[in-house]
Amino acid sequence: MTPRERLATARLYLVCDARPREWLAAAVRGGVDIVQLRDKSLDDEGLVAAAQEFRDLGVLFVLNDRPDLVEACGADGVHVGQDDMPPAEARAIVGPDRIVGRSTHAPDQADAAQADPDVDYLAIGPVWETPTKLGRPAAGLEYVEYAARTVTKPWFAIGGIDAANLSAVVDRGASGIVVVRAIGEADDPEAAARELADVAAPDDRMRRGYARSRERDDAVRASLEPLERGERPGAVTVATVVAAVAGLLLAAQAAFDDGADVRGLLIFAAVMFLAAAGMWKAQYWAVLGFEFFLGLTLVFAAVSLMFAGNVLGVVYSLAILAGSGVLFWKLVRAMARLQMPKRPGT
Repeated sequence: MTPRERLATARLYLVCDARPREWLAAAVRGGVDIVQLRDKSLDDEGLVAAAQEFRDLGVLFVLNDRPDLVEACGADGVHVGQDDMPPAEARAIVGPDRIVGRSTHAPDQADAAQADPDVDYLAIGPVWETPTKLGRPAAGLEYVEYAARTVTKPWFAIGGIDAANLSAVVDRGASGIVVVRAIGEADDPEAAARELADVAAPDDRMRRGYARSRERDDAVRASLEPLERGERPGAVTVATVVAAVAGLLLAAQAAFDDGADVRGLLIFAAVMFLAAAGMWKAQYWAVLGFEFFLGLTLVFAAVSLMFAGNVLGVVYSLAILAGSGVLFWKLVRAMARLQMPKRPGT
């Protein structure tokens, strides 16, 4: 997803100073969709260093008031206030693909930002006076109502919003909010974010979770390399050998065990040989079929572990769980590569 596509579905926007990655990740788990780094105490080098903790969290990362450092910080965009650089200048620096946000404090400023092609989203407020912006009078809930009627770009209500008064903002039409102290001063940033997200967008939690899951999947796929001509992933080779050996053992049991179900064993052996042949040729269907049998093996080993009557039974079950589990996971990644478009000429 592009930054603008992600912006369109964002609901909870966190502005904070430099923070540890663990703290930021907790806020994201709670439902934060955008994180903005705003730390006036840091010099350029300090901002770039602090930004490393804000990157690759699975949400949009915005830098406050420094379009010249967006590239170095790896941010998805920049936010500029009324007293900062004009959006057109910020756009010229950050380029066409990153987002530019604009603070607004009155209807005429909202109208200007709405009409400005260089502005991607608006901040509407402050709804209430806040110590993070001393001396700026509150714009009030009326301004939120005005934005709900007139602004069609993504916008976020900001200023003194917390869990206690959030419902009043949502009732006036706000579909997104910006918070600073409500999460920044909380003992548990994840719980604080979740409480806000539940009120700000109670029907969006599943959508946000799905979107982030898709982003993580996309990131994993981007890290995978397409198969070269004739290449067979190592996990598939191991699975091929396991399937072939299993087929041989089943066939041997059918031949030499007088009390065995010969027909059943031979059918199962044939299936294993077929899977081995398919996996040797790196066929997706064969790996998928073998994964099914591995899954059954894991279930059987887990049940055996629960009812194991001696140490040997426990060790045997744990060994099967460990070996089959590792192979199962590695085959999942191998299957993702098998589904990728082949390199040109393969």
